[in-house]
Amino acid sequence: MSLKYLNARGLLLIVCCLMGVVLCSCGQRGATSSATGTAQSLPTPEIYKSPSELQSQHDAEIEQNITLRKLMRGDPKRRWIALTFDDGPHPDYTPRIVEILKRYKVHATFFVVGKMAEKHPELIQLLHESGEEIGNHTYDHVNLTKLDSEAIAEELKKCGAVIQR
Repeated sequence: MSLKYLNARGLLLIVCCLMGVVLCSCGQRGATSSATGTAQSLPTPEIYKSPSELQSQHDAEIEQNITLRKLMRGDPKRRWIALTFDDGPHPDYTPRIVEILKRYKVHATFFVVGKMAEKHPELIQLLHESGEEIGNHTYDHVNLTKLDSEAIAEELKKCGAVIQR
């Protein structure tokens, strides 16, 4: 998958336009879902690491036969960022976000949850037609650290099948 980038100066415009739009970042919220009435776990705090800490983590993952792609350092002369949205598509927010991105001639990557994509195939079509990247965020939005490799593969495969339809 290729990532589409947004000039950092243009990000301020997008952020200002998105004020008031509540989206779940990849850590789960510590609230009760109004749709299901189920409690969700508390958010996981972000941890910022130095390049040497990231390299140590990478080396430890390699020793455990875990291969995850990471961007540890980009071109310091290129002031670009990747704009991503997780946990959708959402019928209220996704069309609004796509419209804002279109207005500012910006693209993003949308990491979709399979069960949400299955409920809203028209939003997957909208993302595709708008030229946005669509990424796999598992079918059920489960905590992958609690699953064995077969269950992880099934989550990704199931979501991938929904995205491909």
